[in-house]
Amino acid sequence: MKRTYFLLQLKLFFNNPKNIGLFIISAIVALYFGLVSAPNHHIIEKIDQPAIQAELDDHQAFIKIADKEFQRSANNPNAMPPSKGAKEAKRTYPTIIKLDKLRLQALNNNNYRAYASFSWQWYHYLDSLLFQKAIQNYTYPSEYYSQTNYPGYDGHYGYSRITALYKGLSQGKTSVNKDILEERTSLQILQKSLSGWSVILLIIFVCLFTCDLLTYDQKFRTILKNIPLTKTFQLGTKLVVAFIGIIFNFLISFLIIILCTAPRYGLGSLSLAVPIYRGRPYYEFSFKTISLGRYFVYFSMMALLVILIFISLSILISLLIKNSYITAILTIIVAVIAKVSYFSLGMGYVYPWLRYLPTTYFTIGDSLSGYLSYLMGTPGWGFQWGLMPLLVLLIGLNLLLLIFSNSRRFSII
Repeated sequence: MKRTYFLLQLKLFFNNPKNIGLFIISAIVALYFGLVSAPNHHIIEKIDQPAIQAELDDHQAFIKIADKEFQRSANNPNAMPPSKGAKEAKRTYPTIIKLDKLRLQALNNNNYRAYASFSWQWYHYLDSLLFQKAIQNYTYPSEYYSQTNYPGYDGHYGYSRITALYKGLSQGKTSVNKDILEERTSLQILQKSLSGWSVILLIIFVCLFTCDLLTYDQKFRTILKNIPLTKTFQLGTKLVVAFIGIIFNFLISFLIIILCTAPRYGLGSLSLAVPIYRGRPYYEFSFKTISLGRYFVYFSMMALLVILIFISLSILISLLIKNSYITAILTIIVAVIAKVSYFSLGMGYVYPWLRYLPTTYFTIGDSLSGYLSYLMGTPGWGFQWGLMPLLVLLIGLNLLLLIFSNSRRFSII
């Protein structure tokens, strides 16, 4: 009987017209992402050989002007002293010029590992001039100024991240090419995209898949009402069936994205480096790196907890209210509340207790990459911090389910 009930629930889940529609929508979204969004994603720190050459030419030309200023000042005691820009150029440009020449040489030789090695030094040196010494001769890329209210911090975050990425890739054992450096391979695309609103969208899909787990059974009331199984077992079976269906949907969507992007950019490797923010902008190196495989293990653990949390929450609300629309609305509100209410720079510094709330970690990728630490302005907020609140919430929801399922006041159908 238990096996028959499980197979029946599995059949009902996959034959549910709403769920079939969600499967189709998920596939369409994955196709759009793989064919349109990912290829057209703007990369700020892209490999641009003409731009490096133009920068090198400009710096060499300005050095000549600075040399003339110093020579004129040395030959004529009454002449104006060299400008501040000329002094900074004489002090800093030689290192930049040297690294730019090495970067261009590496690109001409198609040696991307060497390019990564020289480029991380270039980014690290330039970032120190910009963020720590505030030298006016240099600026971060314009995107950091047009898309943010914190260009200095965001520019430092971006340069520190690319420094760690290039350093990790240059010292790794995996072969390196342009697509890997620009994080365009399929696995890197998935890693970068599974954060922020993208994860919230996936959670909303979970809410929509599960909002009618109980109410849909009312269509088969005569068959299911007197089934000789405990309510606890029936609810547990529904949770397992929903979990299987949701994981199946996500795996198919990820497979579609990989099939769309891998032929063009390559699959990537699980041994590639992933930069993780350490939580303090004034560290000499604000990022560390872990392998992509390790990152996905962490992500999978947190994702499984979040999926189970929202399945349990949907079942609990449905058990109490018996309305799929209200269930969907309430669970979606829980999913988005943290993202829309308190994710801003410095809020974690002002309200450190936010790190104990499970809602803080629903975006998953923001937590694992350390971006959440950056938003909150304090260290922490990572995998170790997020695992316990999520686990406690999951256990609490299932204890409530156990209590209510054993009450005669609440029926499944």
